[in-house]
Amino acid sequence: MDEIVIRHCQLSKSYRARAARVAALVKLETGIEPRLAPGRLAEFAVRVNGATVARKGWLKLPPDEHVLAAVRDALCGRESFR
Repeated sequence: MDEIVIRHCQLSKSYRARAARVAALVKLETGIEPRLAPGRLAEFAVRVNGATVARKGWLKLPPDEHVLAAVRDALCGRESFR
């Protein structure tokens, strides 16, 4: 069974809200309920089966479309880090 984990900074309300929104989009697209997990300060990372497929850049969070494409690619067995 595939596992999707979204790690996010617990101190930031905006990161928490973004993680919840991305989780809802991922569930809608894949049918898999992502697990939200506490992360380090300023962390936002999406992991599929233990491999990081999307994460926050130096200054901004990845766009929803990039996260969904990276999750989709990982679930299909293609390697694409965004």
